[in-house]
Amino acid sequence: MLYRLKPLLLHIFFENMNKLHILIFFSMLSVLASAQQVDTTDDEITIQTGESDEKPVRKGQSAHEFSLTGAVGLSALQYSTDAGKQSNGFGGAAGFGYAFYCYNHWAVVMGVDIAQMTAQTDGITLADKYRVVDGNGAAFDFQSRVVADKELQSLLMLRIPLMLQYTTGGNTGWYMAVGTKVCFPLVSEYTLHYAEITASGNFAGDAEQNFAGKSSGKLYFKPVVLAALETGVKFKLTPDMFIYVGVFVDYGVDNMLHTGNDGRIIDYNTLQTGKWTANSILNSRTEQGYITEKLNLFSAGIQLKIAFGKGKVTGGNRWKPGKWKPARR
Repeated sequence: MLYRLKPLLLHIFFENMNKLHILIFFSMLSVLASAQQVDTTDDEITIQTGESDEKPVRKGQSAHEFSLTGAVGLSALQYSTDAGKQSNGFGGAAGFGYAFYCYNHWAVVMGVDIAQMTAQTDGITLADKYRVVDGNGAAFDFQSRVVADKELQSLLMLRIPLMLQYTTGGNTGWYMAVGTKVCFPLVSEYTLHYAEITASGNFAGDAEQNFAGKSSGKLYFKPVVLAALETGVKFKLTPDMFIYVGVFVDYGVDNMLHTGNDGRIIDYNTLQTGKWTANSILNSRTEQGYITEKLNLFSAGIQLKIAFGKGKVTGGNRWKPGKWKPARR
């Protein structure tokens, strides 16, 4: 039952992604506004040793941070093609993370999120010709021509980040994180809105035919690694609650397309005479070669994160000189 509901839940989630982005944004603003009324000065703990020592200690950075993250912005399948004019899309991501602070300012950040990336190509015009053999064993030259208004591509993927983060101290500080994100494709689809498909060949019973409509199907991508950079401002709401507001840039260092794909832009069905399938420009070729040879992921935008701390760092520059008070007798 859960397996059948998964595609429906993902569809509903991303159909309402824009509404979710707005809700997250204004929720964060509300929290930040209310934080101005919270006393966020560092608490002091008095430690007594015997009858002669008394010293206040400033609470340090939380050793563990558990966070919920949302991000929006430019989110694209970045490629170049001569088939038409390519444009980047808009997308976002949502997930949760974990940060382990080795010292007061340095942390290793891990987590998992689900991200959506999109792209579009307009004004597509392609022609192809290749030799096929039908179900009866007859060989002929199959010719096709595609004129399409646009093709839309979308990718839903799972990302696992591993990053090193530096954070300054204080109630309002600066943070920066660098590292990688491993990406695994979950659902990838295309929709080709064509104005005309012309197909012809030396096969009995079939003449040149014209169609108008749209064709949809799956895309096939490889897992890739992203180089990731994040930076922004960290607000301390309470000793164990924080808000991160910043920007991010992710870039795929690997080609995500499968190599050696022999599919054509119009694939002739050798089992059914006169039948064919329109494919995506990302996973097909013509007699001139591959329509798209390379695709990299690229995203940049705004990121909001709410984090909850637990425990205190035991290493690093936790005690500051000059904060010790003389013993009272």
